[in-house]
Amino acid sequence: MRVLLDTGVLIGLMVGEDQYHQRAVSGLKRLKNLGARFFVSDYVIDEFLTRVLYDAGAKTAQTARDSIKEMLEIKSLFIFPVGPDIFDQTLSDYDSYLNKGLSFTDVTTIVAYQKGGFDLLFTFDSHFRKIGAKVNLL
Repeated sequence: MRVLLDTGVLIGLMVGEDQYHQRAVSGLKRLKNLGARFFVSDYVIDEFLTRVLYDAGAKTAQTARDSIKEMLEIKSLFIFPVGPDIFDQTLSDYDSYLNKGLSFTDVTTIVAYQKGGFDLLFTFDSHFRKIGAKVNLL
């Protein structure tokens, strides 16, 4: 099972004080036990580390960065770049998602989900249901 992760799941996983912390930890553990492989785009990593810095401070952002690096090294997380195909499609589709409250990074996630052969999008953001993604809102 290929699972695409949204920014909020990473924040929930790495920030103990986050409202979704327990849900992120238990949800990822449950999916891992089902044999899931976890994927994230470079845009989501950018958004994640930026939000952690702004919301939780530099020390937490450094810890989050180190955790991401470790997850990539041990292959418990796989990163893929938002290349020209995803970027161009996002630019084309962006206006149609603005009224649904989705950010540019969210739209890159939608396009990656649609093009990348993912089985599930793990998110806490109910906006993604509006686009017809198989979403796990745990």
